[in-house]
Amino acid sequence: MRAQVALKEQNTILKRGVRENVALKELVTILKRGVVSKHEREKDLKKKVSTLEMMIYALTMQQKQAQKVDNSMPGRRHRDVF
Repeated sequence: MRAQVALKEQNTILKRGVRENVALKELVTILKRGVVSKHEREKDLKKKVSTLEMMIYALTMQQKQAQKVDNSMPGRRHRDVF
């Protein structure tokens, strides 16, 4: 009789462990999807930052070129200044 009670208790404990294991696997799957999603967002953000850096560099070079042209023509005012 005692052996049957002990077996039932073990069975209950094992079933609970299996349910907890399944729940943990589901959580791990959700977390993995979250990590992948975050990684993709970071990748997109890095691309955008890189594009903006290139645009800033190009604008800086254009500005320097325009200043050279303005400086090479004394007496010429900037067209936006009245």
